[in-house]
Amino acid sequence: MERITERLQAVTERLQAVLDGLGRVVAPTPPPTSPDQFLRIRDVAALLGCSYSEARDRMLDGRIRAIRDGRWLRTRRDWVEEYVTKKLVQAPASVPEIHVVRVRKPRKAQAVFRKGGAGYEFLKDRQRNQRQRGQE
Repeated sequence: MERITERLQAVTERLQAVLDGLGRVVAPTPPPTSPDQFLRIRDVAALLGCSYSEARDRMLDGRIRAIRDGRWLRTRRDWVEEYVTKKLVQAPASVPEIHVVRVRKPRKAQAVFRKGGAGYEFLKDRQRNQRQRGQE
């Protein structure tokens, strides 16, 4: 019984050490709140709620204004907010606009059959049957 108690005590101490170690893990730094500070790609991804590579692509494409500092890309918070405001969905007008949509007529399928082939014979038989029905 004493042995079990000692083992439980040892396990409890180990668990406490692990929990203490978890408390020391540093949480990621939040993005800078000042508009004068530059944001990293990781911060932009956190602001937009997208992946790192998507934020990087948007900065490289020029959709989000950015500065290249050597191999690093940096942007400002107000530039990211400017991008977001451009992408906001506009509320519909009070009077809905009428849009005319033209519908194309479906094209007839064009198929080329070799003379004497199975498809060619099938179509010839079909045409003959239609002519016979029309004569009756």
